[in-house]
Amino acid sequence: TTYDAQSPLTLNTLNSIKSQGKSIILRMYYLKSFRNTPLNSSLLTMIGNDFNLLRQAGMKSIVRFAYSDNIGQPDAPLNIVLNHIDQLKPLLQQNSDVIMVMQAGFIGAWGEWHSSTNGLDTVTNRRMILFKILDALPSSRMVQVRTPHFKQEIFDNYNPIPADSAFLGTYFTITGHHNDCFLASWDDYGTYTDTIVEKQYLNDDCLFVPIGGETCNPSQFSGCANAIYQMKYLRWT
Repeated sequence: TTYDAQSPLTLNTLNSIKSQGKSIILRMYYLKSFRNTPLNSSLLTMIGNDFNLLRQAGMKSIVRFAYSDNIGQPDAPLNIVLNHIDQLKPLLQQNSDVIMVMQAGFIGAWGEWHSSTNGLDTVTNRRMILFKILDALPSSRMVQVRTPHFKQEIFDNYNPIPADSAFLGTYFTITGHHNDCFLASWDDYGTYTDTIVEKQYLNDDCLFVPIGGETCNPSQFSGCANAIYQMKYLRWT
């Protein structure tokens, strides 16, 4: 379940979601008012209150921050992003019990690491932002990035996590995956640069890190039998 409005969560909203048998929400925060300024105390308080309500409801969140909810909308300059992550660090540290996983976000449209108006969608900037997020999170939590290729480029490592180094808490071993055009086309709208090779990579890597996401349009690939097969093969969390 996604709850992506800028307004705060309420216990009624969470209880309503929970009554449907769901215990995880994707919590999107669009920081459009803070593209050139520090986060203010009222926003930070709201985020803290959201975490408290999730705790009261016995739920967890997948968390993502972004500045843009459409292609062409601006994101923020690198120095602003890094400062915002510093500001969010205490909240992330204090509320790890209600964070299932954090999606890397921040860059470009929907925080999906493309279409950045500030040039953030380069390997160097993606690496800097990912490592800043990983430093801000408690070591017990993992981060998801938008494509397998992004992880491979950032770590300059095209091999999946080896079994003997899984769960060691290194940046490489706590970086997982999210696919936000799952089953939408052969390459899931650019999620894969080499679909067959990178799906095999995920089959191995996601033995040890979380994977999830959302779909786009229905396609010839989104029938139930293939969806179940793909979720098993890619080891969806």
